Amino acid sequence: MVMPFSVLFSVFGVGVALMGIQIRLSGQVRDQIRTLSTGVHGDVKDLNSRIERVEERLSGEIKAVRTELNGRIDQVRDELNGHIDQVRDELSGRIDQVSGEIKELRGEVTFISDVYQRSPLRRPGIGVSQEG
Repeated sequence: MVMPFSVLFSVFGVGVALMGIQIRLSGQVRDQIRTLSTGVHGDVKDLNSRIERVEERLSGEIKAVRTELNGRIDQVRDELNGHIDQVRDELSGRIDQVSGEIKELRGEVTFISDVYQRSPLRRPGIGVSQEG
């Protein structure tokens, strides 16, 4: 079957017209994609700058909290060391006091033992041993 030239020309014309439309549409789509891409790129840049600002603010807050905590830790450490020193001093004083009392008691026991050893009321075999 042979097509008449006018039909062939009409089909060719429609094809060329469709190609033109396709080129125009692809150009429009490309422009839309470029516009959307530019918008998305701008949004990404905005988000990145917001993220950086938040990071800077958080970093500053973290430093402030760290400084505050370190100060509080130092304060508590100083308070504990002071309390430990106070308790140590109190215990040393108490130990010295008890040691003195023990020395006194030893002296009294020695005195009583000596008195007993020299006592005329002492009976042999009773009391403090001489072997000691």
